[in-house]
Order: sequence, then C-alpha cells, then structure tokens
Amino acid sequence: MEFDGPDALLYMSQEALDWRKKADEHAKLRKKLADDSKAAFSSGDKGRAKELSDQAKKEFTLFEEANAKAVELIFEHNNAKHGLETIDLHGLQVAEAIAKLEERVQKAKSSVAELVVIVGKGNHSVNNVRKILPAVKEFAATHKYPLADDTPHEGYVQLTIGSGSGKAPADSGTAPNDNKASTKAKKKEEKKAEKKDTSGDQSAAPPPAEKKSKAPADPAAAEPEKKKKKKKAHCIIL
Repeated sequence: MEFDGPDALLYMSQEALDWRKKADEHAKLRKKLADDSKAAFSSGDKGRAKELSDQAKKEFTLFEEANAKAVELIFEHNNAKHGLETIDLHGLQVAEAIAKLEERVQKAKSSVAELVVIVGKGNHSVNNVRKILPAVKEFAATHKYPLADDTPHEGYVQLTIGSGSGKAPADSGTAPNDNKASTKAKKKEEKKAEKKDTSGDQSAAPPPAEKKSKAPADPAAAEPEKKKKKKKAHCIIL
C-alpha cells in the first residue's frame, strides 16, 4: 500500500481501508501457497503441488475482488465533490489511478475541454516520491494530450482532452468551408472545360491531314522495262 496508518484515512474511508487490508492478506497468502506449490513440485509430490496451486488461484481471485471494492470506495470518497472536469487520484496505486484516469477521459472528452487531475505532492508517499505524476505524464504523452504541470495548483496537472487535443492537422491557412467552396468551384470549371472540348467550335479544330496521293509512275522510265520483258519473251520463242 502507498498509504498506511493514520494518513490513510485522509484519502479513504475506514471501510475502504479495511478492504485494502483484506486484499493485502489474500495477496500474501496467495504468494505463500504459490511458493509451497513450487517446493512440493520440486520434491516430486505433484499431487500436493496441484492442490496448493489451486488454493493459490482462489486466493488471487479473492484478492482481486477485495481490491476492486477498495478502489471504488477510495475513488468515490475523494471525488464525491468533483464534477467531470476534475479527478482526484489520491489513495490509488499507480495502475489503478491510470485506469480511472482513462475512464474519466473517455467519459468527459466530448463535453470537457480541460481536465484537472489531482496527483498530490507526494507528502504521504514512501520517501515523499510522487509515483502517480510520472504515470500521468506518460499517459498524456502517449495519447498526445497537452499537459500543464502544477496547474492550477501544486500537486495538480491539467490535461487538454477536448477540442484541440491530440495530434492537430496541419494548418492550410484557409477555413474548412472556404476549402469546400474552392474545391466545388474547381470541379465545376473542369466540367465546363470538358464540355467545351467535346462540343465546342469545330472551326477551331485543326483541319484533317491531306491524304497524299501516290504519284503516277513515269511512262518513259517504265518503257525500257517493257521492252526488256518483250525481248526476253522473244528469245524464248526462238
């Protein structure tokens, strides 16, 4: 647990703290049973190993159920006075906090532009080291949500999750409606040009290429050839 002793009740009810303790007890018993199962298996007692392994699985299920109840009670305790635009992650483990943050972002981003996340100053953490803040920053970077640290106060961060968050498209310098109108006008002009090309003034079209007539053979040049053929035929008759 990140909180223990009297400080724990600053961020959770007694009921939530009791469920946290039950969850810890189940987790410790599950670990012991798992270790005993491995030892039994190594010694060759596979039957006993299986029995202990099954018990360990049951304890893990009980741990998850107890811990889930604790998480819900802690979250309700710290967020009862907040609306969608603010979320308090005090009293939660890192993985639990990020899961709750992701749920809130999905729920709020359609109606909330900026989400204030209370991560704490780390005063009640081990060695006063803040654990949730780095995880929240990583979450914001992964999903491309702009983040302002220590805003509006120390121990808070502000995520831009609504309009303008995420990866913005490149600015073309013109409004979307202007772009649509320009595209529509361009298409209209293209259609006009196509129509003009197919049914425009025929006189503007280039004249058809003249068909080249084959020049008549020169009779004078052909005459010797005829004589040669005739002479050749005469020689054969002789």
